[in-house]
Amino acid sequence: MRFADIFLGDHTPTMLGIGPMSATAVRAGLRAAAETATPALFIASRNQVESAELGGGYAEGWDQAGLVRYLSEEASRWPGTLRWFVGRDHGGPWQRDDEYLARVPWALARDRALRSLCDDIDAGFHYLHIDAAKDPFLDDAIPVDLGVGRIVELIRGAESHRISRDLPCIAYEVSLEKANGQVTPPAEFDFFLNSLLTELGRQSLPRPLFAVANTGTWTKLDRNVGVFREDSAQQLTAIARRYGLVFKEHNADYLADGDLRSHARCGIGMANVAPEFGHAETAALLDLAGLELIRVPPFATSGIAS
Repeated sequence: MRFADIFLGDHTPTMLGIGPMSATAVRAGLRAAAETATPALFIASRNQVESAELGGGYAEGWDQAGLVRYLSEEASRWPGTLRWFVGRDHGGPWQRDDEYLARVPWALARDRALRSLCDDIDAGFHYLHIDAAKDPFLDDAIPVDLGVGRIVELIRGAESHRISRDLPCIAYEVSLEKANGQVTPPAEFDFFLNSLLTELGRQSLPRPLFAVANTGTWTKLDRNVGVFREDSAQQLTAIARRYGLVFKEHNADYLADGDLRSHARCGIGMANVAPEFGHAETAALLDLAGLELIRVPPFATSGIAS
């Protein structure tokens, strides 16, 4: 099965994009996929998983090849066919915190972002999120024409590298989303997609699979401080669908069950969750540590050491 085939049809469920926060989170995602006979989709940010020459990431010390190797090894432990896919989340200039805080110049930020994307492709990633929304030298949001130009430049560079290595086609995800929890105005989303797809077509570059916009969600620490807007999500997904794209949502951590159940009804093809998994693992480890410290009947030790 190709990655894009998951999203064929008009009534597909909302797939979960799993942030590979740790080996435990990855194993849990694979186990859930095996037990439910559904694909496991992993989404790695540049802070989490990155090329060693660019500083590496905080998740298990994985670079791109290391993450793919771990996924392959763990998936092989499950009987039958376990389908898993991995992609880049927020791939683009200044999407590593250290680069943004250091205010590295545009040319260097672009070159480092492209180096990261090329390493993604070489490692066997199935799709790449091209996010040009950050710029430490701008006080306001990036103008659409500037953002579109940067996205096209990165896709052109990634495609040139892929073709030169004779590697299979990959899918792309595009966004200019503002990380502020505010719903993306439909007219703004429409203008962005129209401008981007026109330019990609003019340069004979591949159309993206996913388009991202804000549905009102916004993750901070251990909660979602935004408000999911079902009516807005329906409008935004309709716009993406009109252009033949799958609508994708970020910041789906900590949403209420009712909001999550409405995602498929809204037509959201995929929603990303990452910090919530790290928080859940940390909370569980603290509970286990508490059992180890008590060691007094009727409390049992956690057995974590064994």
